[in-house]
Amino acid sequence: MGSKSQEGGFSIGKLLDVFISSRNARSSKELRTVQDFCNKLFARDYTFKIIDNTDGSYCSSYPLDLIILQKQKSATEPALNNINDLSEHFLRGRFARVRGRFPIPVIIWNKKNICRSSTISIQVG
Repeated sequence: MGSKSQEGGFSIGKLLDVFISSRNARSSKELRTVQDFCNKLFARDYTFKIIDNTDGSYCSSYPLDLIILQKQKSATEPALNNINDLSEHFLRGRFARVRGRFPIPVIIWNKKNICRSSTISIQVG
């Protein structure tokens, strides 16, 4: 992916390459650097909390940090998401999802969460 280098020496293409590459172990320094850069990008527009997923205990195919958006920086209303409640729901709900994935809020729009989710598991036999 040949897009121009951005802040921090990363391009969008480089960020995507690192996250989709199977050769990058969860403990790789490059993956942590990219995660920190993504956190900085979110910090431009949102206040957020982080659920530590460094060891993949929530989901091994999700990022090192699960960014839980609280509110847009320009918003005056209280935070949307209780990180303790979500953490508990994520741990319980992952067993009903394919590869342990679960819906996670990824953007706030009109004071509501828009979530990224994956396919629901179905038991065969």
